[in-house]
Amino acid sequence: GAHLFEERQLTGPTALGTTLSYALPANPMNDPTGDAQVPHYFPVTGPGANQPQLDFTRVRVSQPNANTLRFEMTLNNLSSLLPPSGKANAFWITRFQAQSVGDSNGTPGTEEAYRIFYVGAESVGGQAPTFFAGSGNAADATTHSPGNGCLPTSAPGACKIVFYPAEVTAAGCMAGNTFVIDVPLTNGFGMGRPINGTILYNVTAFSGGRNTANDVYTDADSTRSFDFPLGNISTGPLLSVVSRKTHTGVGDFDIILPNTPPFGIECRTGPNYKLVFTFANNVTSCGTASTGSVTSGPKPNQCTVNLTNVPDGQYLTVTLNGVTVPCPAFSGSVSATMGVLQGDTNKDTRVNVGDTNQTKSISGQPITDGENFRSDVNLDGRINVGDTNFVKAHSGSSLP
Repeated sequence: GAHLFEERQLTGPTALGTTLSYALPANPMNDPTGDAQVPHYFPVTGPGANQPQLDFTRVRVSQPNANTLRFEMTLNNLSSLLPPSGKANAFWITRFQAQSVGDSNGTPGTEEAYRIFYVGAESVGGQAPTFFAGSGNAADATTHSPGNGCLPTSAPGACKIVFYPAEVTAAGCMAGNTFVIDVPLTNGFGMGRPINGTILYNVTAFSGGRNTANDVYTDADSTRSFDFPLGNISTGPLLSVVSRKTHTGVGDFDIILPNTPPFGIECRTGPNYKLVFTFANNVTSCGTASTGSVTSGPKPNQCTVNLTNVPDGQYLTVTLNGVTVPCPAFSGSVSATMGVLQGDTNKDTRVNVGDTNQTKSISGQPITDGENFRSDVNLDGRINVGDTNFVKAHSGSSLP
């Protein structure tokens, strides 16, 4: 049967004589709010109202271990799980394609096929959600009897309308405005449906309402698609750690602290520092800090460690013990390492003429959210001779 495909060019010369340079869509994929109107299109009266519970803000895929895929779907507001008008159930689904094998109405085949896989959450009449996974069966190769994965509308066996039945119960939970669903790579989407490739293609989240699994659903919102390479194991719920300082009259600026070398270097004035740990979902306990004092916030999925009287010229590791994240369940320790070297504006682990020249070269520039905030080492909200003198005063310092 006929199929509709869309192709989008991101980079390079075009047929119109122009050149494109767009970023490659990547994980996690953010999505604008306010675009989950139901209906989207309607003559005379126009689109319906936005549905916050169906309005995506982000979708993220990760691998907490080698045999588990984790899907996180974040919505604008999940205080209500009601379906759109005219439908009994609300659903939230993430789908992708991956190298696998075909089937004949549920009987696994041997031919290579890039089948559709999916995970989802579904609420009946606004009640607590259930979580599922699947891949859907193709039509019977001999009788052309339709499978549960699509509906042929013309030629026998030709798939016209794709369905997403809840074939396999999945482990899931809801944390704030986020659904988290874990699915094993082995048989997690049904027996005889292996993921043989190394990339999940066209990962897309979409939401809407339906009455049954084989209903023509009412669509509400969808995200842009992206590809996800397998094998990048992300253990634990920690997303990022930053060193945050306030620049007078300008605001807060963060230095990112990677969890592997080369570690981030805090070059601004001490001796007091603030580390902000950000987790994938809300934290119910920040535990205790190996050094400094820890408090919850400023956001529900963050913990802040305040450090005082930190010596210069060292690498400092801060561990949070007893962190509790209920969804997905985690209780344990997380760590971050920061290089402390006042005046090292160029991050080369030494304070010397290179840092002085860099600070001089941007003197008078307004502080932005780029890299130049590092040269406001005295935090007065301006890059000027005061910062240059600060760097000179620390010349000769280095990290071990």
